[in-house]
Amino acid sequence: MTSQPTPTAEDLQLAQELIAQLQDPEWTLAAAQLEDEVGGEVSAGYVKDHQLGKFLSDPAGFCQHQRLKTLVFQGLRQMLVDCDLGAGLPAAYSKGKKLLDERLQRPSIEIQQQLMAILSEDLSSSRDVPLPETARSSLKQVIRTVLSPEDWEAIVTAAASYLQQHVREVIMLPQTADATA
Repeated sequence: MTSQPTPTAEDLQLAQELIAQLQDPEWTLAAAQLEDEVGGEVSAGYVKDHQLGKFLSDPAGFCQHQRLKTLVFQGLRQMLVDCDLGAGLPAAYSKGKKLLDERLQRPSIEIQQQLMAILSEDLSSSRDVPLPETARSSLKQVIRTVLSPEDWEAIVTAAASYLQQHVREVIMLPQTADATA
């Protein structure tokens, strides 16, 4: 039987601060608005039941992991926004987020180091200050590296398929066999 790590005073303090923050209606509203702005979940709400054990066993590590996921997904979204995908953006983002989450389950040591440097830079500045340009550039490079050319093709295909289906519905064109493929 393995022993559970004993939370430090700092871990307990972070957990108390997080709980207080989650109970603050102004912070919750701001977090919800942020999720709306980025078009998806940024893990700004309550800890999901299936993640509660991870949070309780290592509150600081869990919060840092969630923050890193938020940074990575925001970086992906910004890259896709820069591609001017229009109405296809949500489909591309959803596909990209899924692929990125899969690819980052076991990242290389080099990618881990780059992500930790980005997280450290983010955590060292105020919450109101955006990620510095050097860190944003590093994050884009990590995303470009982690996602394969085939992944990017799947993201493009998701956006194109959504647009094709949407135009057919709006213009009321008949469905074709290749539209469902």
